[in-house]
Amino acid sequence: TADDMHVVFSLESGAFEDTPPATALRTTAPTLAWMASAAIGAPPLPPSHEEVLITCKGPLTMVPLEKDAEIPPTADDIRLELRGENVHINDPEQNLDARCALLTYRSETERFDLTATTPRGVVLTSKDLRIENAHTWVRPDAGIGAVEGSGKASLSEISKTDSSGIDTTTITWQRRVDLAFDPSRPDAEGGLRTTRFLDQVSVQSPDGTIDGEDLEMHFAPDESGKAAPDRFIGRGGIRASSDEQILWADELRATLGPSTSVQTDGIEVQNVHAKGNVQVLLADGARAWADQLHGDAAQEEVELIG
Repeated sequence: TADDMHVVFSLESGAFEDTPPATALRTTAPTLAWMASAAIGAPPLPPSHEEVLITCKGPLTMVPLEKDAEIPPTADDIRLELRGENVHINDPEQNLDARCALLTYRSETERFDLTATTPRGVVLTSKDLRIENAHTWVRPDAGIGAVEGSGKASLSEISKTDSSGIDTTTITWQRRVDLAFDPSRPDAEGGLRTTRFLDQVSVQSPDGTIDGEDLEMHFAPDESGKAAPDRFIGRGGIRASSDEQILWADELRATLGPSTSVQTDGIEVQNVHAKGNVQVLLADGARAWADQLHGDAAQEEVELIG
């Protein structure tokens, strides 16, 4: 839903050469065919199974573009804009809900942009995740996207200590988040491959905190096909703390896997490698310095080098 919808297309598109206007619009822009057919005076065709019916309470107008900068690169390209105080997009199949002030789609790059007029005005919500920022874009066919500018993400899961409660992990950053996913599965449930948070990144979770300048998480499909954390890489002034210890390092890498605890089906750290100005402070006050640290969670062993 939105207050206004703007569609930019050309009647010089090749789709119009051998096809009636209404049918051509169905071919080139199926989600816009219903309104565009009526706008050019052609009998509107009933929407097919894969098309979207668009309705509005106000008038529909069709005017030529006067500014060259607003014209799409080619006659076959289309630009769609949804505008309003609260543009709302809900996709039940992807389990995704989005709110923003402006949604823009450009066919030449297959790119969707969601922007807002306030720092946290773009809100993306899925089953276990909520992201707040000012500008998000994604190119599903290319398998890439980004959350531009500062923002906040909240991840929720069943509590590890209380099955009736919820544990929440929050992540904040200042510059951006880069996203990569499988183009054949552009959904958060199974297609996500990497997320990279940049600039003054802070992670707060029930297990502890991690702070750094560059935090990157890699995902791999689990047995159910859902994207699960597989590997973590942190760079730049890393500080990782828990009830047992605090670790400082220039770089921190960890491999992750399914928890072996019978109390949870979550993810746990399998091994850790830290390097560069490594320092460890234990809860009892003991402190150690090293060039590198290797940790094996299964064997409960830690090796300090240098």
